[in-house]
Amino acid sequence: MHTHTLASPQLLALLQLCDSMFPTGAFAHSYGLETYVQRGLVSDAAGLQALLRGQLRQGLPTADLLICQEAVLARDRSDLPRLRFLGELLSAAKPAAEARKASEEVGRRLLRSGRSLVGPDLLLDALHAEIQDGHSVGHHAIVFGVLGGALGLNVDDILTAYAYTFVAGQASAAVRLVPLGQTDALQSIKALWPAIEAAVQITKNSTLADFGSFTPALDIRAMQHAYLDGRLFMS
Repeated sequence: MHTHTLASPQLLALLQLCDSMFPTGAFAHSYGLETYVQRGLVSDAAGLQALLRGQLRQGLPTADLLICQEAVLARDRSDLPRLRFLGELLSAAKPAAEARKASEEVGRRLLRSGRSLVGPDLLLDALHAEIQDGHSVGHHAIVFGVLGGALGLNVDDILTAYAYTFVAGQASAAVRLVPLGQTDALQSIKALWPAIEAAVQITKNSTLADFGSFTPALDIRAMQHAYLDGRLFMS
């Protein structure tokens, strides 16, 4: 006789939070990748992987991922002022206006839809009100961390899911931009699994004293995106 073990509610919540059908509008942003492609700097799977490895090494671990981790901790303490501070800090680390606005818009949409998954929650309601009033910045990384904590997910899973969602989103954009075949895109994501794991490990061993990123080429390309002709993405 076979017994069936049901998936945990936390796993199902994580899968839904990362589902491409979740209405965040992230699909409309390339975060500078479109500039790389138009300038001929990324033209195949190898180029995409090299770009993303750099971001997973020099950008995400001590910037967005670190802020996401801190948001989970702030959620555990119901520390709304801390979330406000984290938003200001992450905004200061995003010099490209389009990328900064994209992070804010995706975060706001994620919060709007994510609250329905969590149900009544005082901190989420307060954060939503602060964002609506312009007193807090709902960056994607912050909202993802707060929602993940509210859904009972552990920090490791939240960080891994955030990093994976970023890589998958870039691979999806590359399919439309390079153009990259879907099989090449899937293989690129798998090839980046070790880099995702390494990025999460760096974040777990970091504190806000380590906050910052060093991706000047990406920042420049993200700034240049606003002046491209025939743009497919908003950033």
